[in-house]
Amino acid sequence: MITLAILAVLTLQNEGGLVVETIQPGTGATASARSKVEIDYTVRSEDGKTLASSIDRGLPIWMDLADPKTLPLWRRGIAGLKVGGRRKLSATPFWYGGEAKQPALIVFVTVRSVK
Repeated sequence: MITLAILAVLTLQNEGGLVVETIQPGTGATASARSKVEIDYTVRSEDGKTLASSIDRGLPIWMDLADPKTLPLWRRGIAGLKVGGRRKLSATPFWYGGEAKQPALIVFVTVRSVK
């Protein structure tokens, strides 16, 4: 018996160094560019090492997507995602405020609530 596992990527966008993959679309309220959102996230290096995780700490975070201090990674990567939705964001340093020679980061984000 052969079993095939297929991971369906529902949406894939590439915006000059930021690749946004919707893994799970969610079913609740939609985060807009002006929303305040509660999220869970995990940041990994390209080799898979976890660098930071709200899940590991058990503390989701709130952020204001309209605040210009919010990193472009979060503003572009979360806007349009619904509560319960999950995305994988692959980002070059421009998107997360790093130095040009730093490696890309992989961020998994889940929207918990939207205001």
